[in-house]
Amino acid sequence: MDYFKIAPSLLLGSFVVSSLSAQTVAYYDFEGGSFSSTGGSAGDLTSVGTNSSINTPFSNISFGGEDANSNAKVLYADNSSNAFSADAFTIEVLFQYQGQSDVLASTFDSVNSTSSGTGIGWLFGTRGAENGLWFAYSSNGSDSQRVDIYSDNVSNNTLNMTNGNYYYAALAVDLSDTSASGINFFLQDITTDGNSLLSVGATHAANRSSIYDTGTEFTIGDIANVTVLGGSASGVNYTGPIDAVRYSNAQLGVSDLLVNVPEPSSFALIAGALGLASVMLRRRR
Repeated sequence: MDYFKIAPSLLLGSFVVSSLSAQTVAYYDFEGGSFSSTGGSAGDLTSVGTNSSINTPFSNISFGGEDANSNAKVLYADNSSNAFSADAFTIEVLFQYQGQSDVLASTFDSVNSTSSGTGIGWLFGTRGAENGLWFAYSSNGSDSQRVDIYSDNVSNNTLNMTNGNYYYAALAVDLSDTSASGINFFLQDITTDGNSLLSVGATHAANRSSIYDTGTEFTIGDIANVTVLGGSASGVNYTGPIDAVRYSNAQLGVSDLLVNVPEPSSFALIAGALGLASVMLRRRR
């Protein structure tokens, strides 16, 4: 399948490494077909099913269909130390919207409302009914304290997506903050240049101010349980291409988001401008 080439000024690549902070737990950019994290402390991803790895934007990792052994595609990293279970965190993803309710990344082991286990951490994905973003989490690991927040229910039509378009999406959370600053959805259509980064803030109840340390694997493209990691899709599995995923153990501000990291060409322009200013100052002296 041939994937669309996004605008060159919007590409994210290995240049981001120098801009990663100590808050980065994992940054998977899939460059050169690698499942290793660029920066951060997290381990390599493990692939269930055959994921194509091509060093081209948005054809790096494709989740559509199954492999020859009928294994659904999902990527996961160990979370036994709860490195992906912070109460303040930011998850960022570059993806193509499929028009469905899909999991982009999570530490969930079930999306079934009748589940009585303790493997529900957090989930970030898309919500097909409203064409918006979806955040779910549990404070005790089960559905009894599960919270589902949809961007469209918070602010109708603000973060609407178009099926087939390419997006940068982020969720920046600090559950100790129960104001509308505590949960922030970010979305930018990167199909073409010139689209603004949009945001929506959501509140939550004070008695839902933590994410349960489930130890459930950190997954990309689906939830994590024995069935899914055994090769069977959950029904909310993502079926499109993903270009990059980053998890940080802090609520990042707008200026720290991947979409706002300058490109190498931008750094060159800045350096050139500073150099010119220095020359002009010397001449004036």
